[in-house]
Amino acid sequence: MSRGFLKDIGGTKRMRFVKPGYDANNLNVPPNAVIFDSEDEGGLFIYRSGTWSGAIPGGAGAYIATWPSLGYTPLAVVQNGTPGAVWPFFDYYYNSASAPRLIVYPGGLWLRNGRNGVAPDATVFNITYQIYRLRAQ
Repeated sequence: MSRGFLKDIGGTKRMRFVKPGYDANNLNVPPNAVIFDSEDEGGLFIYRSGTWSGAIPGGAGAYIATWPSLGYTPLAVVQNGTPGAVWPFFDYYYNSASAPRLIVYPGGLWLRNGRNGVAPDATVFNITYQIYRLRAQ
């Protein structure tokens, strides 16, 4: 019995997780036992959303949003807006010491300004975020 999987089904990747005692490979699992299924993204509920603007000195970090711990790391969609452009954070892509890094914790979002400068080397961020709560609670 598998609690979750990430596999190729019909030429596309599918991710599915279920509560303990259920098999993720059984597609007839009751909806209230499914924690996450990439084929049913409508099952995610927005838990928190908001914006944060401010400067973070080079090499420093700060929590930009906090909430009571959910007991798991939630799915987060985060973007940083700059004049004339909006770009998402791709931690796996911008893997350098000079890139900003966003870490999602069960109780908040932590942003590190990876610029390797001295303290006055601050970057201004204009963050928009949505935090999603999983279906099965």
